[in-house]
This record gives sequence, C-alpha cells and structure tokens, in this order.
Amino acid sequence: MTNETGLNRGAKFVGCVLPWLLGGAMFVVYFITLYHIATPSTLNPLAEVSGWNWRPKFFAPVAFLVTYPIHWLPDHFKLPALNCFAAGCAALTLVLLARSVALLPHDRTNEQRLREQGGLSLLSIPTAWLPPLFAVLVCGLQLSFWERAVEFRADSIFFDNGEIFNLLIFAYIVRCLLEFRVSRRESWLTRFALAYGFGLANNWAMIGYFPLFLTALVWIKGFDFFHWRFVVRMLGCGLVGTCLLLLPPLLNQLHGYSDFAFGPTLRLILSNIKLGLLHIPPEKKWLLLFAFSSVLPVFLMGIRWSSSFGDNSPMGVTLATFGFNFGHAFLLVYCLWVSLDPPFSPRELAGIVPYLPLYYLGSLSIGYFSGYLLLVFGIPRAKRRQRPPLLGRWPGRFVITGVWLLAVTVPLFLAAKNLPQIRVGRAIAEASNRYFSRVEGVLPSRGAVILADNDNLPMLYSLRATYDRNRQKRDDIFIETSSLSQSWEYIRMLDAEYPMAGILGVFRSTNATQPTEPDCIHLLEKLAQNREIYYLHPSFGYYFERFYPESRGLVYRLNFIPTNTWTTPMPSAELLAENRSFWKDVSDDLQFVVRTIHNPAASVPGGPLQRLEHFAHISTETNQFAVALGRNYSRALDYWGVELAKSAPAENTNQWREAGACFNLARQLSQDNRPARVNFEFNRDTLMGIPPAFKNLSDFDEMLGDYSVWYQVITSGGPLDEPNFCRAFGVILRDGNNYRQAIQQFERLQTLMPLDPNGPFQLAETYLYVLNHRDELYYAYPTPVQTAIAAAAAAEQAVRVDPGNTNTLSLKALANWQLGLVLQANSNSLDSSMPSPSQAYSNSLTAIGQWLRIVPDQPNALFFQSMSLMQLDQLDRAIIPLTTLIAQSNNPVARLNRAICYLRLGNLDDSKQDYELVIKAHPEAYQAYYGLGEIAYRQKDFPAAIKYYESYESNGPPTLKEGDEYKTVDTRLKQLKSAGH
Repeated sequence: MTNETGLNRGAKFVGCVLPWLLGGAMFVVYFITLYHIATPSTLNPLAEVSGWNWRPKFFAPVAFLVTYPIHWLPDHFKLPALNCFAAGCAALTLVLLARSVALLPHDRTNEQRLREQGGLSLLSIPTAWLPPLFAVLVCGLQLSFWERAVEFRADSIFFDNGEIFNLLIFAYIVRCLLEFRVSRRESWLTRFALAYGFGLANNWAMIGYFPLFLTALVWIKGFDFFHWRFVVRMLGCGLVGTCLLLLPPLLNQLHGYSDFAFGPTLRLILSNIKLGLLHIPPEKKWLLLFAFSSVLPVFLMGIRWSSSFGDNSPMGVTLATFGFNFGHAFLLVYCLWVSLDPPFSPRELAGIVPYLPLYYLGSLSIGYFSGYLLLVFGIPRAKRRQRPPLLGRWPGRFVITGVWLLAVTVPLFLAAKNLPQIRVGRAIAEASNRYFSRVEGVLPSRGAVILADNDNLPMLYSLRATYDRNRQKRDDIFIETSSLSQSWEYIRMLDAEYPMAGILGVFRSTNATQPTEPDCIHLLEKLAQNREIYYLHPSFGYYFERFYPESRGLVYRLNFIPTNTWTTPMPSAELLAENRSFWKDVSDDLQFVVRTIHNPAASVPGGPLQRLEHFAHISTETNQFAVALGRNYSRALDYWGVELAKSAPAENTNQWREAGACFNLARQLSQDNRPARVNFEFNRDTLMGIPPAFKNLSDFDEMLGDYSVWYQVITSGGPLDEPNFCRAFGVILRDGNNYRQAIQQFERLQTLMPLDPNGPFQLAETYLYVLNHRDELYYAYPTPVQTAIAAAAAAEQAVRVDPGNTNTLSLKALANWQLGLVLQANSNSLDSSMPSPSQAYSNSLTAIGQWLRIVPDQPNALFFQSMSLMQLDQLDRAIIPLTTLIAQSNNPVARLNRAICYLRLGNLDDSKQDYELVIKAHPEAYQAYYGLGEIAYRQKDFPAAIKYYESYESNGPPTLKEGDEYKTVDTRLKQLKSAGH
C-alpha cells in the first residue's frame, strides 16, 4: 500500500493495515466454508485445468495464464486449488474495497468541509475504521459474492474465467483511480490502463463499464486529460493489456486445430464481442434500477457540491443541508437493502449473470455514506458562526446510533441468512458426490466406455471429478456422443488419449466434412468387444438402433440388440429386483433433495429473523445445485417408472402403482419434469379406469415451457409413456431414420391403446418404410422377409381394429403385395413356416375387394388389384381393372401394364398398340421399347427389333445394365447384328 504524507497514525492504520486484516479474516471465513466437491458451476473451469475439455480456446486468456500452474498439480488437488484461488481473489477484492473506502474523499458537501480539515479530505475521525469494516462485511457476506468466494464458478459460457477473478480486476481499476486522486502519481493511471486492458481481454463485458471509467478518469484528471501525450500513453497501455486477446488464437494455432487457426479464431472472438455488445440483455429494463444502488451513488460522491443551490438564506442553507443528509441516509439504507437481495436486486432479476461489480460499487457506496453520517453527525463543525441546532445533539446521536446498529445488524443478518445457504450448497455437493459414487459402484472395475450427450457434459465431468476426489485410477474411456459425430478434432483427441483403443482407425474416411453416424456405431461395436458400454443418462438416437439400454440404477448399460427381432428384451426379474433394491437404498438422499427444493434453508418460523425478512420482502431462494441434482434423479426415476410400467403384466396393478409412485416422486424432485407429469397423469387415469383419449401433440404445447421441441423435453426429463406421445415421438424417430426406436414407440402405443388403429397402422407403415429405405445399418435389422411379414401382420391388426377404414385396407393391400415381392425375391431362403407369395397376393386381393366394396372403382385399389393379379399370373383378370384405370384417366402406367399383360397372353397387336401409345406420351419409357422389341422379334421383324432394343438400352438408367433383362437384350442384340439384320 502507498503511504501518503499528511496521514496521521490512525489514518495509516485504516488505509494500510486494516484492509489486510479484514481480507485475512474474510479469507479464513471462506476457507472454512470452502467447497471440497465439484458442483455444476465449477465443472467447466475444472475441465479446463484437468484437460477434459478438448475444445479450442476463445475467451479468458488472463484467467488461463494465472490458473495454468494448477494443470501441474495432482488430479485430486486441482479442485481445492481452484476454490482456494477463488477465496484468495475474493479476499484480495475485499482488501481493495477497504482500501478504496479509506481513499474516498469527504469534502463533497459543505457539511463535510466544515468538519473534515485534512489536506487530502480523507476520513480521519476516530471511527474512520468503521466504514471500511462495514463495507467489507456487507460485500463479503452478500450471497452472490460469498458463493463465488468458496468455489471458482463459471457463470456462463462467456465467463468461464470465474466472475470473482473479473471482480478482482474491476476492484483494482477502481483503486487505481482513487490512489491517483490522492497521490497524483501518474504510475497509478498507467496501472489503471493496463488493468483495464487485461480486464477487457479477459471479459469483454468490461466494455460496458468503459463510459463510467472514462468519465471518472476525465473528472479526476481534469483538463490535463486532453493532453495528447497522456491520451497516447493511456491508449498504448490499454492496448498492451488487450493484446492478450491474441493468446487464444495463438494457442489454437499451436495446437493444430484445422478449423480454428489464428485468423479464424480471432475473427470469431471479435464477432462474439460485437454480438455481445449489440445484444441487449433481457434484464435491460432493470439496468436503471440496478444503477440506483451502485452507479448513481458513486456518481454523486464524485461531485463537489456547493453549500446551497442559489439560496444563501439561512432557510435555504438549512433545506439544502437537510436534503443532503436525508439523501445520504436514504441511499445508505437502500444500498444495504439491495445487498440483502430483495425482489428488485440484481440477483433476483438478472438470472445467471451475477453482476458482482454492481454489488461491489454498492458496498463502496455503503462505506462512503456511513462515513458521511459518522462525520457530519458525530463531529462538531470547525466554524461555529451558526446557532446550535434547535434540538441540540439528539438528532446527531440518533443518526450515529442508527449507523452503528446497521453496521452490527446488517452483517449479522447477512451471515444468519446466507450461511445456511452455503451449508445447504455444501450438503447438496456431498449428495451429488454420493450420486456419482453410486454410478462408479455400478461400473465394472476393469474399465468401461462411458457415454454422455453434449447437453449432459456436466454429468461426464462430475463422474471424472468423483474419480479424482476418490483418487481412483480407472481405465475408462469417456466419450461425448454429439462431438463424436461432429468433429474430427475430437476423434483425433480421443485417439491420442486412448491409443490402445484404435479409435481413429475405425473411421473409413477422414476426408469427409464430419464423421458418419454408421462409423460412430462401428466404433462402439468395436469397443463393446472388450468393454462394457454405459450411458450416464437416458437418451435416444442412432446408437440405439444397434444397442438397447438396460437400466442399472442411475446408469444404462448398452447391450447389442438381436438382429433377428425388432423388439428389445424386457428387464428380467433379477434386474427388476436389483433396481428396486437400488432405489430403496437411495430413498434418504431423494427425500433430502425433495426437502431442500421445496423447503429451502430458512430462519426459524415466527422468529425475529423471519419477521425481518418478511418486513424487508426478502425470501429464501431454492438452491440451484439441489435443482440440478433433483433433475438428474428425477430423469432416472422417470425412466425406472417407465420400465416398471412396460414390464408390468396386464393384470398386475401393483406394479402400475409402483410406477405411479416413481412418477410422483420424479415430479417432486423436479417440478419442470414434463415427462414425469404426463406419465403420472396417464398412470393415475389408467388405474382409475379412464381410457386414454386421442390428442394432438399441439394440445400439449403449453407444457413445452422453455423448450422449443419435444425431443428436448424427453432428453431433459426422461421417456414419455403416454399413447399420444408414443405416436408423435415415433413419427419423429422414423423421420430421423431411427426405425427400430420408432417401431418400439408404435408397439407401445398398440399395447396402451389396443383398440386404436394408429398403433398397428404406424407399425406397418414403418416396416414398409424400412423395406424401401435400406441404409448402412441394414445388417443390424431383421431380414427383409421378417420385416415384410411383420408389416403384413401389423396391417392385418389395423384392419381387424378398424375394418371399414379404407386407409387400413389400402395399407393391408400394399403390405401383402410388398410381402409377396419380398418372398419371391428370397424364395431360396424360405422355410415351411412362412407364407407363400401366392398367399400374400391373395391376402392383398382380399383387402382390395373390401376396399372396392366401400369405394367402387377407386383408382389406387384398381391399380393394386391389377398388380396382385399380374403377380398371380391371372392376366385376363388383371386387364379388367387396368382398362378401367385407362378409361378414368388415361393412366400411362396402367397402359404399360396392360401392354405387358397382352404381350404375355400373346395378344401382340393389342400389346403393340398400347406400347406405341405409351411411347408417344413418354418417349423416354424404356420398358415400352423393350416390349416393342419383343413383339418385333416374335414377328421376325428383326430390323425393328434392333431399333427398339437399342432405344431400350439408350433410354434406360445406368443401373439397368446390372439386371438379367438387360443382359438378355444385349446378347440378343449382338446376335441379330452379327447375323446381318
């Protein structure tokens, strides 16, 4: 600290010694209440220093540098080191706060100038130590500050540096300005510019405070500010600090990120800064309210006020004095009120953004206003020309007593109000550690593959933090599933971290834009040969086309799905018993989380503290760590309830009631869990005998809340086991090519609503879709014959439920016709249990007959009727519906098929006439050229046959050459040409 001349011994103690004593005392408080277990807020910084985060660096270069030595510590020391660093930053911030309060000028009003005679206008009264102490206690015990002093929090993706570190830089900038005001040493302004540059590089939100700092600098420096040498020096120092913005691009360049070299990274950083500046935060309407307890008081204390406002009469001076005194007292009380977090405080209105600089400025104002009142009402005037006050010294004694009462009661109130919150946070952290210790207990000791979607990365980080805390050295492979299918950088990082797994070698082409989904599945297939695979949370997607999840308490083991069936095995009796035992064992933790969420730490009911909270409109908030832990438990419990409901026999209502209890507890654990709410209501209605009603998904839109689509709701809250959602989610899965999972949803719909044709109808449609869209996962699905048989059976069930519906009848016709084609194509592999192709076509004709009785001469029915008759070789009968179709709409496909029928029956003239009409309408129809070539060949018109065969080959698609028909035509064409025709 700087020792300024003119300060007496007491002032030196207040300005130089007391700040360090207060900072040391508060560090002890923070160290005692320090978090020893990772929480959701500390996971990102912990991932950075532990090397878990593979992503390129973009922000917080200063924090990266100062925390980099933590990389070298043993893994189990990294979290304590981070949190101790946060406590040190908080303590140093309070040291700077106490020093800054001691440096505040007390010559702003006439009343101060009449009492404070020091040359530097610093507070030199005997109780000058009280304002710094008051300010430090209020700031240090305020909940937002205290929370960030006991753990190194990252409040958002743009502040992974820890907001408490940003505040330390902010406090030092304020101190530099105040030190310059007192000492007039230019070196303090040099430090000011450098510190601001560092702060801007570390946290671009510092741009928002630039107008305030610039105004303060101009105000303190005066006209000397506009000297060009000074301006250049300030800009140069600021740019030197800001140059640390170049560190992240340089690190990414050295790391070898192909997509994030120096130039692209720098442009991305600058574009994000621009976006942040242009984007007005949602709490913008509250900014003026926030400024009233922070910026406005600082602005007022920077003005040197005259003794009156133009009226020098005794009455005018008295009114002006009363206005100043009342204003200072009011602002003191208001700033104290805001520090208690009433409904209009930044903590309550600003969401995840802590706005610690506003609380810091508020505490600085508390120190100034309390010092003002102690000076003005505790020290007599140096000049006694005015008459003594009418009421004597009693008003002054009353004010002084009030300041002392506030200085004692407000810190005590803050400690009594916020310490239970800190304790609850620590208790929840312990409960979270038990959560992931239970996860660890399920995992095999020889190492496993641990998966988590990117939306649930905190779970992956938390498990690794639990390993480090327990000093477990395991051979697990941790994979972020979303990154696996999106980034080659991530795959290369995995290959380097787990070289024995041969991860990169699984991917067939690393030149593609991004990894393919089948290659990602092949990777898991390879890893599953030697390791068990576990998901940390319920999920869905392409991995679950090859694997099915098996609930194991809080994790989900992925097992291969048998390739000869579309369904997945139900939980065995042993597995159900194991899970029941698990959830019984964790019941105490579940009830603790429920109590913490619904009955947050509060004062004794009816006690003086609660009465004061009620008077000040202060409520005890719910611990957000408890909410996060409750959300994890709630999702797992919802999944377990769905498993119970799915595996419950129809007559076993006890298991349905057990599932309902799980859904109810899941709702209590997370009030935002929409799947648990839907499942609970459906379970309740089912037990009451209320049949499910058909609803559109739009009827549930009000339940979406902050989510934009339903799959996000399912990912966050767990599976939905309600028929309307099964139908809608099955369609979503089918559209995303997740056919097996879609089929599972439609089968569940059929089970829950057996009298609704939607279940079997959607099943049949999905099976048919699979038959016509065979992708790279075809090897993992049942054979086409099995799929076609399943489609026909589902369509038959749909007709059985709703026999008079033409949609179900048409689906049955299509499914059986498709089945006949598949059976014909796989005739060599059929066994006696399978139907014959003729049976399939006959079933198709039966459905078509019912269809035509409802809607005579329906074009689609006539078309499928003709196709089935053609497959049965009943060509004479097939010509009848084809002729009707041609008469209805001159259908070219019907005319082509009729020409084929005529040709196969030997009616060459009628066949030739139809073929020629087809070519006239569609000259590119290569099938018609084939038919005409066959007719000419049979009629010995070889030149015409050659012409038509050549047109057939030239108009056909490239794949035509692979067929037997093309090869026969090509051979015949060569023979005809060689014979000289």
